[in-house]
Amino acid sequence: MTRCYLFAVALNFALAVTTAWAQQPSKVPVVGVFNLVVGAEDAIMVALRQAFHELGYVEGRNIRIELRTAQRHVDRLPDLAQELVKLKVDVVVTGCAVLSGCAVLETSAAVT
Repeated sequence: MTRCYLFAVALNFALAVTTAWAQQPSKVPVVGVFNLVVGAEDAIMVALRQAFHELGYVEGRNIRIELRTAQRHVDRLPDLAQELVKLKVDVVVTGCAVLSGCAVLETSAAVT
């Protein structure tokens, strides 16, 4: 189920980025991964990288992944979300609704 979800997210991202690339060919898309307990070699990250690879994206060459994890310290979530906003990532991938809400609050605050 997780792989299917990640693949769907990656596919939607790829379609959106393809349209953006037609307008700005030199921009490398940046994916922000925001989670409570994900490491670089975690199954979620492996699945995400595999999905991007299947779509022709290679980290460090034509896509950049910015991983931010709170290591189970919930109080760090707003700061980590702010970091991703400051990096101006193209899309944020989260592992649960609570993190998605935190990311939405931070991006909304950055826009106003």
